[in-house]
Order: sequence, then structure tokens, then C-alpha cells
Amino acid sequence: MAQRNRSDRDDLFVFGDEDLNDEAADLIDRLIRDDEIAVAGAGFDFETKVIAVTDRRVIIASGNEGLLLNLPHDDINVIRRDGRTLVIRSKSGDEHRHRFGKDDTVQGLVETVLREKYPRESQAAGAGSPTRRPSAQGERRSNDDYTPIAEKVKFWEEQDRINQELIPRVIRQHELLTQHLSDHEMLPVVAAAAAREAVAQAQAETQRQLEEAQALNQELASQLKQSRTEREEQKKQHQEELSKLRLENRTQKIIATAAGAAAVAAIIIAIVL
Repeated sequence: MAQRNRSDRDDLFVFGDEDLNDEAADLIDRLIRDDEIAVAGAGFDFETKVIAVTDRRVIIASGNEGLLLNLPHDDINVIRRDGRTLVIRSKSGDEHRHRFGKDDTVQGLVETVLREKYPRESQAAGAGSPTRRPSAQGERRSNDDYTPIAEKVKFWEEQDRINQELIPRVIRQHELLTQHLSDHEMLPVVAAAAAREAVAQAQAETQRQLEEAQALNQELASQLKQSRTEREEQKKQHQEELSKLRLENRTQKIIATAAGAAAVAAIIIAIVL
């Protein structure tokens, strides 16, 4: 591993206005191999950290915390700018976010990384611009067809935006599907419980109606018995009154007979006398 001195950093295309932190830059220098080309770098976080882009990877180091990121281009899944924040997401799902002082610094780093990640598609992109550097791998190979790097940046930003919109939807659909399957699994249990409840309600209603019918039957029997008693009492009273009337009629007849006999006797006595 070759040791790189301070003058080697003059070959770096440095973005932004912040100087490179010596301790962090020295750490990055020690990581760069002989067959590797340092392309661009930038100081950030109040000159405490340094990011370096080579033709093979992205390295971030801190003067206080040491090495923060050592990610080959092939392992980068998404790299984009979120305002002044550089967002790098690896294929394993790890996400790294670092805030810079200017949007242009972040944009320049994103385009540089994409040029190194896709050298065949970006050799001629921004070759004459003072704020851009051609791909280091493009310096070693020819290129006949390419896609402008700006289109690549837009493509990855659009992909990231789509992912941010789709992932919550996919999670929500998964939750709904899981709940739906759970509901179907519980359906026999719920149906059995509902059937038991319906049978219990039907039995309770039948018992209530039976008790009401029994009570009504008892009431009707009581009324019938009372009616019979009343009729017997009325019949008894009627017979008593009829007997009384018969007795009174017989008495009147006897009295009338006696009176007639007395009258006859009186007439006979009157004649005799």
C-alpha cells in the first residue's frame, strides 16, 4: 500500500469551500492503493470530515471518529442529493446521510460517483465544465455510446422517489393481506360462536314463550274454575228462591182453601140458623 504525501492531494478535484481535514485526509490516503485513482474530494462538517471519490469506491473519514465509510461503487445501490445532504444507500440496505455546506457540493459529488460507477456512460459528460471532472476510468478506456450523467442522476432520484412512495404501500398491503388471512382463519371460530349464540337465543325465546303459555293456561283454568263456582252458586240461589216461591205458593193455596172452607161453613151455619 503506497503512502501518499500532502502534494498528492493537489491532484484531487476538491468540491466546496471547506479545507480538507489533515487527519481524515491522511487516513484516506493510507487506504488508497497504487492501482486506484483518487478523483475528487471535499471537506465538510466544519472541516472535521473528508469524503474522497476514487475510480473504485467512496471513502469518508473523520478527524475525530476515524473511518466512517469505505464503500465500493459496485455496492452502491442509490446515491442522491437531498438538499444539502448526501444520501448513500448500499445494496445491503444500509443508509448513510452526511450534510454539506452547499447544494452544489453535494450535486458535484453525486455526479462524480455516478461517472465512476458508470464510466462507459459518462465519459463525455461535462468534460469541458470547470465544475466537473471526467471519469478516471474513462481516461483509461474508449467509449462509443453513453448516457448523459444528468439523466442518470434524474433516473436514480426518480427511482428513489418511487421507492419511497411504493415501500409504504407495499407494507400496508402486506398488513392488510395478513389481517385478511387472519380473519379467514378465525372465520370458522367466529361462525361457530355466532351459531351457538343464535341457538342459545332461540332456546331462551322458546322457554320464555312456553312459560308465558303455561301462565296463560293456569290463568284460564283459574277463570274457568271461578266461573263454574259462580254458576253453581247462582244455580243454588235460583233453586233456593224457587223452593221458597213454591213454599209460598203452597201456603197461599192452603190459606185460600181454609178461607173457602170457612166461608162455606159460615154459609151453612147461616142457613141452618
